[in-house]
Amino acid sequence: MSKTLVIYYSKYGTTKLYAQWIAAELQADLLPLQRVSQRKLSSYGTIVLGSAIYGGTIKGTETLFKNQKEAAKKHLVLFTCGIADVSDPSSMEEVNTMVKEKIPPSLVSQVPIYNFQGGINYKKLSFVHKLMMDQLYRSVKEKNEDDLTERDKKFLETYGKTSNHTDSEYIEDLVKYLQSLD
Repeated sequence: MSKTLVIYYSKYGTTKLYAQWIAAELQADLLPLQRVSQRKLSSYGTIVLGSAIYGGTIKGTETLFKNQKEAAKKHLVLFTCGIADVSDPSSMEEVNTMVKEKIPPSLVSQVPIYNFQGGINYKKLSFVHKLMMDQLYRSVKEKNEDDLTERDKKFLETYGKTSNHTDSEYIEDLVKYLQSLD
């Protein structure tokens, strides 16, 4: 396998945990997004970027795809980490659609996307994230009982509670994919 770098943006820790597990499995270098430069990226043949989706954005995509010509020469993989249930196909379709919008159209077919379930601790959320979650809670709570999806019901059950669904088994497919590139 070519020299591999795992980059992550983690506000609350779960994305960092997944990035650490991936880097350990692949014997790859590991850097937080804040320490990544175009110069550093140029020395790697394989780059894995992990981030949660914050307000419809994925931190790091602008850095990773800044030079599309150079990016096209590399093996690139994206992973997201969030509270959405990874076993729910409709949730994952929604996440993947959002992620694909952040990838240049010329590269979207060559960048695999993996989604890992993280967790949430409402006590640690920033003020802005608390407001976002509160708005979401209000909008879901206003729905008629018959219109609630399974995702909505789970959200209402867990709102305000701490949950952690991290599992190192989630990374297996990503690791196998990269190992198959040898």
